[in-house]
Amino acid sequence: MKVLSWIAYSCWALAAFAVFVVVVEGPVHLLPTALSLAIAGVLFMAVERVISLLTEIRDSLAPQERAEVPLADAPVTPARSLGDLSADLERVKARQES
Repeated sequence: MKVLSWIAYSCWALAAFAVFVVVVEGPVHLLPTALSLAIAGVLFMAVERVISLLTEIRDSLAPQERAEVPLADAPVTPARSLGDLSADLERVKARQES
């Protein structure tokens, strides 16, 4: 997720620009904005790292070659009627009661 890294870098760049403006011009009201942008950058970078680690774990646990059966070759199971399903339910209920 490179997008999250870019967002984090953008937050840090904007935070650095806000600090630069505070140093040059002196409007102290931009310091909380700079601090919040820096914290947001750290959080975005942490989320990006967590997602990349989870993706690596998923890829290492998953088998490399997935044997997927195409839908056209999948075995067709016959559809059961409502009467068959109702009879099965009654049979299961009778078995649980006894």
